[in-house]
Amino acid sequence: YQITKQEIIKTGNPLVDQFQERSRKLRQTDAILLPKFLGKAVEYNRVTFQDITAKINKYQRGLREIGLTTGSRVLMLVPPGEEFLALSYA
Repeated sequence: YQITKQEIIKTGNPLVDQFQERSRKLRQTDAILLPKFLGKAVEYNRVTFQDITAKINKYQRGLREIGLTTGSRVLMLVPPGEEFLALSYA
């Protein structure tokens, strides 16, 4: 999956727009490290900018399909982690 300039939806939110621009430049770089605790050991699941941007774009399309627009207020009941971040940036 390749992220193109056309896929980046400008939101007017500087934080979101900066994240989108960075993810276009750093596609294969780790964006999120999610800890997984195994007793006393810790492993990390890595999520690249390309992967999280694909998920953000998917959520953006879905939210628009149900009628939400920029500025709509929503309540997110999502545990901390990859899904929360993707929805927050969508």
